[in-house]
Amino acid sequence: MQLASARKATLADLPAIEAVLARAFAQNVASDWMLRDDARRPEALRLYFGTLLRKLAWPHGEVWTTEGTPTAAALWIPPGQWHLGLFEQLPLAPSMVKAFGWARLRRSLACISAAQRHHPKTPHFYLQVLGVEPSLQGRGLGKAMMQPVLERCDAEQVPAFLETESEQNVRLYRSRGFEVTTTEPLPGGGPLIYYLWRAPRRL
Repeated sequence: MQLASARKATLADLPAIEAVLARAFAQNVASDWMLRDDARRPEALRLYFGTLLRKLAWPHGEVWTTEGTPTAAALWIPPGQWHLGLFEQLPLAPSMVKAFGWARLRRSLACISAAQRHHPKTPHFYLQVLGVEPSLQGRGLGKAMMQPVLERCDAEQVPAFLETESEQNVRLYRSRGFEVTTTEPLPGGGPLIYYLWRAPRRL
């Protein structure tokens, strides 16, 4: 099967990408652990991934999606841009509170803090989110979404970093040159998270 091609997303793509990511992570154990678990959960999924997309990834210009109608997306953060200061975090707070719900807010903030502790200090591209429409998973779209930035990583000799809760995803990422550096369950008895690092390949 020919690998699908990726393109940079446009502003007009954002609503469709937001919806794809919400569906892609609707049955995800990490999302299940962090996001609210009530009648407003579908809204929470859209709000959470919409915030990551619009407020964190989009300003850096490294949101990649499929040709035509978006059916997959990769949200990348360039080197030195992943960490947010207090004043950068404050505008995100209302959306995050709505997405987590008061009952899970403390747990979710602990999960975010744990992820930040594992984040390498070496400059790197950070794959914040990779999602594929559920009915199209397993067809190479995930690899296609990563390819442009990984090629840039190799050309510029810059590492890449990501985390995932899925052992199946670990196999996908290993096929693209990532290796697990450590694992740790989310705080409070949550699912196991794999942290992966990719050294740039020599061209």
